[in-house]
Amino acid sequence: TLFDREGVYFEMLKAYKGKFTKSTLKVVWRDDSEEERELFLSLMESCELCFRVNKDKENPEYIAPQLLPQESPEGIDDSFKYGDSEVLHLAYYHPFLHQAIIHRFIVRAGNLSKGENIWFNGVKIRHQDTHALIEVVKKNADFVGEQDQYSEDEKKIVQIRVTGAKSQELLSL
Repeated sequence: TLFDREGVYFEMLKAYKGKFTKSTLKVVWRDDSEEERELFLSLMESCELCFRVNKDKENPEYIAPQLLPQESPEGIDDSFKYGDSEVLHLAYYHPFLHQAIIHRFIVRAGNLSKGENIWFNGVKIRHQDTHALIEVVKKNADFVGEQDQYSEDEKKIVQIRVTGAKSQELLSL
């Protein structure tokens, strides 16, 4: 695999909170040539396993959602309280919600986050004066009924909260 989950470098990459650079990859893929490392990185980008955060030509920074912290950043949802009439709330339920769905969304929308406010299950994005919080959350028992009959992937929903003057515009991006 591109990042050996049993290897020492996987834990190092997780400690970097999902962020890495080409210099980091020289250490992780030390047995591979520069050309092979470029090929692996290109493969990761095209398969939506990571995205480039900045435009630094020498040593660009990337984020891989699978390596992000499990916990959301402190205070991430402070501006998205339920009951606030200025916040648009949406929930998407699918019978089988695999983790790769939110990770691919993070890759596709990552540039709107500027590489900040991203974690394993979600992302906060910004477009002009409008903010959106998109995250996978566990359904509560009231939402789906008996929880025991569902797999872990079936117990999740995508929750979307948007606030700002251009909510509809942000949702259409």
